[in-house]
Amino acid sequence: CYTVEASRNGAPVRTLLKRRGDQLTLIAVNIEDRPVNLYVRIQQKISDLTIQVGDTGGFRAEAAGWCDILQGFGARVYRFQLAPAS
Repeated sequence: CYTVEASRNGAPVRTLLKRRGDQLTLIAVNIEDRPVNLYVRIQQKISDLTIQVGDTGGFRAEAAGWCDILQGFGARVYRFQLAPAS
């Protein structure tokens, strides 16, 4: 399970999470023409996080998620795995 927060109320960010084997892919889209800060939290620790589509400027990975900036009408495709349970 995951949560997405945006830097302003009512921010128009749409997401879709897909699983293929042990790989997860999150697609995030900003449907407005203004930039928005995006905070993604995954309930479990993640590993091998990469940006598949989109600019990496503003991106910062963390143990259980990441922060990013989606430009106006911008999109990102993130790929990651869930880390093994300790």
